[in-house]
Amino acid sequence: RGMDFSGTGRIWVAPSPNIPTPGTCLLFPGFVLIEATSLSEGRGTTRPFALIGAPWLDADRLAEELGRAGLEGAIFRPTEFTPSDSKHDGVPCAGIEVHVTDPARFRACRAAVALIAAARRLHPGEMKISAAQFDRLAGCSWLREAIEAGTPAGEIAARWTAAEEAFRKRRDRYLLYR
Repeated sequence: RGMDFSGTGRIWVAPSPNIPTPGTCLLFPGFVLIEATSLSEGRGTTRPFALIGAPWLDADRLAEELGRAGLEGAIFRPTEFTPSDSKHDGVPCAGIEVHVTDPARFRACRAAVALIAAARRLHPGEMKISAAQFDRLAGCSWLREAIEAGTPAGEIAARWTAAEEAFRKRRDRYLLYR
């Protein structure tokens, strides 16, 4: 249960062109929400879901905010990239690159919500969220509504903490390997 993919001895076979490495799997569960925003999720680069940006993004400020957000297990570095697919195709983007430094402590959903909330706060006119797509990806509307209302990312994450713990308790009896 504590093994990462490198410990399996298997050869990685990408399940999607946008999940090219095992490291992408650490980001995808939360950063897939970027698909429902006006930010590029890095499609058409060598680092989809690790490169997030837009032509109008203030990458330095976003990286600073994410650095102060207390997100464990990752660092956020300002960068530039040009996606060759999807949003902002062929347009140079300012962005952040996500480096997962401790997979055991990294929480992709918390990091993605913090990123989206900060980008919306920094760029309220440019940062758009597609309600129908976001709600489908998130499985609810309250998450988007909280982000749009300006609720701090920490408060948003606290709302699902009790549900996470309840799930862990329910699933425990079904775990075959401890």
